[in-house]
Amino acid sequence: MGAIVLGALLLRLVVAGIYRNRLSPGEIVKQPASESEYLRRAYIEIGDSQQYLELAKNLRQKLFFSWDGKTPVTFRTPGYPIFLALIDNNPVLLFVLQALFGALTVFFIFLIGAAWFGRRAGIVAAVLMALDLPAIAHTGMVMSETLFVFLLTVACWLFTVAWRKPAPVWGGLSGAVLGIAALTRPIALFAWVPFLVVLALRGRWKHGLLFFLGFVVMCGGWVVRNYRHYQRLGFSSIGGYNLLFYNAAALVADRAQIPFQEAREKLERDYAQNLTTDNPLELAGQLGRVATRLISSDPLRYAKVYLRGLLQIIVGVKSDEIVFRVRGSDLRLANFKDILRAHSLPLMTRLVAVLLAIIELLMTFGAVLGATVGLIKRRDLPVLFWALLGWYFLLAAAPLPDGRFKIPALPFFYLTCGGLIFPGRTTENEPG
Repeated sequence: MGAIVLGALLLRLVVAGIYRNRLSPGEIVKQPASESEYLRRAYIEIGDSQQYLELAKNLRQKLFFSWDGKTPVTFRTPGYPIFLALIDNNPVLLFVLQALFGALTVFFIFLIGAAWFGRRAGIVAAVLMALDLPAIAHTGMVMSETLFVFLLTVACWLFTVAWRKPAPVWGGLSGAVLGIAALTRPIALFAWVPFLVVLALRGRWKHGLLFFLGFVVMCGGWVVRNYRHYQRLGFSSIGGYNLLFYNAAALVADRAQIPFQEAREKLERDYAQNLTTDNPLELAGQLGRVATRLISSDPLRYAKVYLRGLLQIIVGVKSDEIVFRVRGSDLRLANFKDILRAHSLPLMTRLVAVLLAIIELLMTFGAVLGATVGLIKRRDLPVLFWALLGWYFLLAAAPLPDGRFKIPALPFFYLTCGGLIFPGRTTENEPG
């Protein structure tokens, strides 16, 4: 197992170390606008990476979680900016630590798989995780995926320990780490539900209570902070923004048969610019209510849009990031078809990108198929749990059409595949 973890570490160090560009797509903004201004815009010009870096800089210099140094931000949660602030936005230290997080994720995936299904299943899951191209691609980027997935797997390992140990405190630790993961990416805000369901099914009420308390304590401090600034309970304004400018925009684009970006601009003109409040949490609530009205007015069409977005997440290619960031190119390709049609690229670059894309798609389809088979044909709790946890992250992200949203789901699909190939344990022989 040590060789697999070491190989995962070296692979990530090499790939991340030769990146020429570590930032997400977006414009470099000298002075970011306030959060309320950004929430009214269909296009936020400042990219995700610069948002994180600006927040980390102000945290380090002013102990203030803000883009512009004046107004407190709720759009981004503090987990990743705090990490960047601790390393002073150092790009070399960033990719080294993220490579280490990636390798440790492989190790924890092995421990989880071995505990639930046996050593051979754990090795299968760890090998798949070690070779996961979307995860490797994000190791050298100023993006939260690597830290987020690491925290998720640590929480799941602690949950596994809690399942096997009589001391309920392990459940509390697992919930606390899952709470830190939610503070890193809000998509995990409701990930506690499947954990509590499993604990309840087995009558682990003390474990479940401490698990939930650990989660609430970690997330509750951030909610209290937001309330102090804006007198409104809320975790992040990004949910309302995404609901209008992505979910509802996809519906409007399909209904009016117009480009997606044009639909977003239409929603900005029709709704967002008419809102007068500068309270970002209140503004996000208003955006969310507008989006909900639009979606509920045409549920069948939205279901089609949602499923199409879910498919785009699954088939979205992220391994191309490796090729273009190593070359220093600004080109970003979203799917396999775009890579095939990128005739402006050198032939060898295209061939490498195509090869990596094929490998990524085969691994993704295999993992998704394994998780689906596990849900349909298997009745033992471990397979169902890990498959459902993976599907949670896919379903919570759709219909945002970006392949990076499958990154948190894949580790759990790999665990499911390992359990299907080498069941090892059954319902009657679960951990504990």
